[in-house]
Parts: sequence; structure tokens; C-alpha cells
Amino acid sequence: MTRFIIIIFTILTILLAFFLLFSQSNDDQFELVKSENFAKSINNWQFPTAKPVIAVENKQITWQSTSETNQFNLPDDVLRVIFSKNSNYFGIVRLTKFSESGKNNQKLRIEIYSANREKLYELERIHYYDDSFPLTAISDLDGSLIIGQNTTGELWFYDPNGSLLNKVQLFSDAEYDLERMLYADISKDGTVVAIAAGKRGASPAGSNAPNPSAEPHLFLFSIKGEKFWENPLPDFNTSATVISDKGQYIAVSSYTIDMGGNITKNAIIFDNTGKEIGHVNILFKQARFSPDSKSLILADNNVATVFDLTADSISWSHRISKKEGMIAAVDISNKGEIAALLVAKNEYKEGGFIFTNPQIKILDSNGKLLQELKMDDQEFEKPSLNLSDDAKNIFIGFKNAYQIYQAQ
Repeated sequence: MTRFIIIIFTILTILLAFFLLFSQSNDDQFELVKSENFAKSINNWQFPTAKPVIAVENKQITWQSTSETNQFNLPDDVLRVIFSKNSNYFGIVRLTKFSESGKNNQKLRIEIYSANREKLYELERIHYYDDSFPLTAISDLDGSLIIGQNTTGELWFYDPNGSLLNKVQLFSDAEYDLERMLYADISKDGTVVAIAAGKRGASPAGSNAPNPSAEPHLFLFSIKGEKFWENPLPDFNTSATVISDKGQYIAVSSYTIDMGGNITKNAIIFDNTGKEIGHVNILFKQARFSPDSKSLILADNNVATVFDLTADSISWSHRISKKEGMIAAVDISNKGEIAALLVAKNEYKEGGFIFTNPQIKILDSNGKLLQELKMDDQEFEKPSLNLSDDAKNIFIGFKNAYQIYQAQ
């Protein structure tokens, strides 16, 4: 009898220990540990892993760590600043008028730098006055560059020295089309790139257009421009694609709008062989793979959904009320243990739209809301959110400040 009591006591002790451990992990609360203000408005924040925080303003880029601050002055003709996935490289896209009078075309210059601000190479091309600006994406592996032109459906792949490796025409029968969609996402390891594009611009289903479907496709290329595969998508158009850190999985949007405004929405998930492994009925605007590539979080304005890549199934969905605003950014940690949603109201003020009353919603692996962090006095134009791989830190950037929250 005594032995039986000891066994029962031991089992209960073990169960209690597991319960306390589980409860402790779920009871962790994020608290503000750092808040840094900037005098000028910040257009873009980058929070690379284990590296300085990067702030981009109109005339300058600033790298700020605990030990030092470095700055890089931007030219007057800068069009945009781009970064590789973990900010090991950055690029400056410049637009310069030709000196000859009467010319409407301009010169597009792309300069690529390493994180220590060393210039690696630059490219120049004519930008025609009636053409779209090209897509540009940098590999975090070595600073290789991809340029994509939606109007022609062409891609150019450049090596780390700026030499052209490959030029690709996505569709052999493509014609010049300003409404063609073209999207690209390079894996964080910098080795492969997912491309989503249509043969043409799409029209509503049931319209009198001769070819209402854009016939969208998803492509997978190496960073050198070698095509591994392409897959047609089931609907009339595409609006985004995202690839996991090592290129194991790709998610792509696929949708159709009919003449009555009804919309068919799909997020289709493929593995790196081109096999479809699942889909979610959502037209996502935000998407992140977990660093270990076991989970994928997708979100439209009001719904966030997590897809379990190990089970090929949906783990959970969470809806945001319109009263709270819209989902501006998302992130998810390893194993999908913690997800973070940046929610804010989108308001028109000072001549443009701006996000106000931001808050971060923190959810566990079952979609249970654990905590809400409110920053009512902050606002931003472009959302910036980063959740560390181990779910211990949250980084968020605002118009004139950035903050770091830590699980306690």
C-alpha cells in the first residue's frame, strides 16, 4: 500500500511539473525594454537577426547598435532603398534625367552595397517615360541582383560583380502589357527565387474581354536564373508570393473576380519540387514562414491563418474586428509557438494615409490570444515588425521611433 501511494505521488509530482512548465511558458508577458526616438521621420525599418537596427529616412540610412552608430548619406535622386532578407546587402535605386533637352526618358541607376557600406557594383538602364518601374531584389547570400519588368515579362539575373548571368522571358507569347502582374521573393539563404506572374493583365470573369484570365503561373529559379519548374495557377490572377528561408516551400495567391464583384480566393502552398501540399481560402496581403519552415502565417485585412507545414493542415485562424483596424504585419516564431499580429487603424491625414493606434496581438500555437500591447501614441506609414526565432523579442518600427519588447 505504501509503495502504491509513493508511485501515485511520483506521477502526480511529474504531472504537476509539466503543468507548471507549460503554464509558465504561456504566462510569459512581453514588456517594453527599449524605446529609441528619432528626430526625423523614418520611411523604412530593418531588424536583421543579431545585427544593428537600420533606419531609412529621406536623406540618410542609419545603422544603430549598442556600441556604435553608422550613417550613409543618400543622393538627391534616390527613388527607393532596397535590402536583402537579412540586410547583409542593400541597394539604392536612382532616377536621373538625361542632360539633353526634350528627352522624356530617364536613366535608372541601381547601386549595390554590402552591409559595411562598401559599393560592390552599379547598373544603368534607360527608363522609358511610359513604362513601369522594374522589380528589384537582392540575394542575402552574395549581393546578386534580380531585375524584373512586368510590362514585358522579362527577368535579368546578375552575379555579385554586376555581370549578367541570364535573361529570361517568362512567356514566349508575351506582349507589352502595363497591367501584367509580376512578383518575386528570394529565400533568406539567397539561393532560390519564387516568381509569380501572369501572361497578361486580367479582366473580370464573365466580361467581354477576349482573354479575361491572366493565366498566372508560379516559377522557381536558382539565383543564377536556372528554371527548376513552373506551375499554372487555377484562378484568373495573382497578387503575391512568399518563399521559406531555405526555399523548401512557396506560397502564392490565386484569385478570380467576376462581373458582380464576387471573388474566389486561394493561397496555394507548394514544396520545392512543385508539388501542391495545401491551400487556404484567403487572399493574403501579409505572409511569413517560421524560421524553421514548419509553419506559415497568412493574413488579409481582418483574418490571420496559420498553416502547419508538417501536417499539411490549418492550425488556427483569428479574426480582427473592423473596429480595431486592420492587420498591417505578421510574424511567427520557430515551431509556430508564438505569432505576432500588428494591428492598426488606417486613416487619411496630412495629405496621405497613415496607420494610427497600433497594437500587437500575441497568440500561442493554438491561436489563443495571450497578450495585447497597445501603443496609442504612435503611428507609421510602412509597417515594420519582427519576432525573434525563439519568440523572446519583438521589434517594431514607427514613424519617429522603434521599440523592443522582451518576454519576461
